[in-house]
Amino acid sequence: MITITANQIARLLNMNNRGTISEEDFERFLWNRGAEVVKVFVPQDSDRSVHTLGLSVRANHCLSKAGIVFISQLMKLNDNEILNWHNCGRTTLKEIRVALARTNTVFDKKITILQVYSARAQNCLAKLGFTYVGQLVMMTDRDMLRQKNCGAKTLEEIKAALAEIGTSLNLKDEVMRLGWKPPDWRGLTP
Repeated sequence: MITITANQIARLLNMNNRGTISEEDFERFLWNRGAEVVKVFVPQDSDRSVHTLGLSVRANHCLSKAGIVFISQLMKLNDNEILNWHNCGRTTLKEIRVALARTNTVFDKKITILQVYSARAQNCLAKLGFTYVGQLVMMTDRDMLRQKNCGAKTLEEIKAALAEIGTSLNLKDEVMRLGWKPPDWRGLTP
């Protein structure tokens, strides 16, 4: 039995320069290393390597140590799972979430895409009056808890829904730095 590391797969993806790989190329990669291909996980065409996110050396090192190769793998993780990685702190987590949001243009998505199931969470989001996810991610945990009927459980449900689409709360500085504006924003006229 032969072991293929996540770093070897990532190097193969980087050789491609697009961050994607065809099924034939992946099988050839395994075959050339003496592996018998029985069943192979092949990323979808839309799935890209995490190296296309443009992260810092520390963030890339955390991802490679955790065995995360594809963006879809990263998007399935919540904040606590990422924070449990060796040498991964809140700054690295924030960098990863901002990079994911930037690549997915998740800020421009309507807030209705969030998969919140409780009526309380849906009402909390409706009362905020936000249209886009970019508006919601600028809120802090404390801001959310100040909202009527938004307690710890509701906050956790909203944070889990944001994590599913690859972002989180408390990103005001990053959103402002990116210069994000809602798609229907026209600016103020003097």
